[in-house]
Amino acid sequence: MKTYYFKTGLKTALLALLFLFAGIESVQAQLDLRTCGYGCTSNNYTIADVYLSSTDIPGTPLTNTSCTPGDPQLVYMIMTLESNQNTNVYHSRFFADLQVGSNTLLINEYLGTLPSAAQGAIPKLIYGPFIWNCGEELTLMNPMAVWKTTPNNAPDLVNYDCGDYSQSQCQFTTDLIVSTPLAVQFEYTACTSGSEAVVYFESTT
Repeated sequence: MKTYYFKTGLKTALLALLFLFAGIESVQAQLDLRTCGYGCTSNNYTIADVYLSSTDIPGTPLTNTSCTPGDPQLVYMIMTLESNQNTNVYHSRFFADLQVGSNTLLINEYLGTLPSAAQGAIPKLIYGPFIWNCGEELTLMNPMAVWKTTPNNAPDLVNYDCGDYSQSQCQFTTDLIVSTPLAVQFEYTACTSGSEAVVYFESTT
């Protein structure tokens, strides 16, 4: 049984690495629209939360779960958006620098259509699947979203340029801390006095 679980975990890790390398190659070939010099003037969206999930959207946040520091997990990074607009917007993209410890990765994710305020908060996948090691802090730095107000004249999904979007349909936000499971590790001692036992737990994280 141990061999079976090891092989399954190894296959999962290899698949995640394939997704990761394919995604990195694709992202590196695309333009980071934050370099276009947009002076974004919109304030149409609120990012309510960014969390990790073990499944794709809508996913279930792992925030209220715990894990053992250093243990790898295959996860998806999902962002919850709230709009204050009365209409949908289209061909949206999200950019950010994902800081993982001392490493930084570029996120460039096509989000497609963002619904109006009437539909409430909506989840959008912004990264993954990827391997996250329990205890690693994740921060989205310098986030920016762009969109178009009509579904017409869709930018090419790969070969878009600065002229495909404008500063009146983009928004910068403050850096975002990604909600992650609680990394928990304890040592304990137990003392017995008569028929009673007292256990003392000490966090080592």
